Amino acid sequence: MLRWVSLFCAISFGLFGTVMPNTASLRVSVSQIAQEKGSVKWALYDNENAYEQRTPAVKSGSIPVTGDTMSWDVTGLAPGSYALAIYHDVNNNGVLDLNFLGVPKEPYAFSGSSSSKWLPPSFAKAAVQVAKNTLIKISFP
Repeated sequence: MLRWVSLFCAISFGLFGTVMPNTASLRVSVSQIAQEKGSVKWALYDNENAYEQRTPAVKSGSIPVTGDTMSWDVTGLAPGSYALAIYHDVNNNGVLDLNFLGVPKEPYAFSGSSSSKWLPPSFAKAAVQVAKNTLIKISFP
């Protein structure tokens, strides 16, 4: 439960890391947004330690939900491996709401090849290679 709370607190507070050279960009496309309200909170990490500690995020932000699919651009990245964590803050209270067992009640997702209902995937499983004009497609479960 503490992993979930720390992950999404880092996203919610919008922690930013050092700006990297403008050599790569990332377009994030999110689908299957069930409710057209609230916002999507996101955080992008460039190394395992920052991802596991949930700070510092290279970039993070909040995007108001405008439909069942959304996309946004992240610029100013160095080419390399990144892991993206997102959640749909349906009630727009700035935190990922959890049930009494510590399981998220709001939709969440990660980049990469794996997701788990009980624990966030490792950095290695969530990581994607970002180069010039990279596209990541993520669907909420």
